[in-house]
Amino acid sequence: MVRASINFLKHYFPNNIQLRGVEVGVEGGNTLLEFAFNLNMLGGLYGVDLWDEYEMEGKVYNMAEHYERLQTRIKPYSQIKLIKSKSLDAVKQFQDNS
Repeated sequence: MVRASINFLKHYFPNNIQLRGVEVGVEGGNTLLEFAFNLNMLGGLYGVDLWDEYEMEGKVYNMAEHYERLQTRIKPYSQIKLIKSKSLDAVKQFQDNS
């Protein structure tokens, strides 16, 4: 699915356009990094996730570890900005129609 999205964007948007992208629900950042590596996201590439601890079906997940690792993984990509927030709170950081 990621590859198809990247191919679509490469086909319909020339490299000189300043694309901006947001991924909501980043977890470990694999998709975010795939977009950063393959596309000219000069307008910025934002990753939104709470990266908090949560429990599901009796198991506790510590997403803070994903956030710490991702901070190291994104260092080569200056266009990536991480937003540690709930998605409905993070959306307020962007202008409408941007």
